[in-house]
Amino acid sequence: MSDIRIIRSWDSLPPVVSAEGEHYSTRALAKQYMDTRDVAFALLEYIDAIPEEAAASFPAMPGVDRDWVDEVLGKKEKI
Repeated sequence: MSDIRIIRSWDSLPPVVSAEGEHYSTRALAKQYMDTRDVAFALLEYIDAIPEEAAASFPAMPGVDRDWVDEVLGKKEKI
């Protein structure tokens, strides 16, 4: 079992990490994380821009819990 470390930023990670025999660039993971976060914020902005009158005619989006999305994106800090 590998050592588990708590880190405070991507810069605290070594340049490469390994898991189950696979090696990952932490810089590539950081970029992918930031890009994914940007996409999520853009989609939320798009959804929020839909006028309420139009949104009322759409069915609810299955599997999307806005509180969960906000929590994952760090809009509601739990720490």
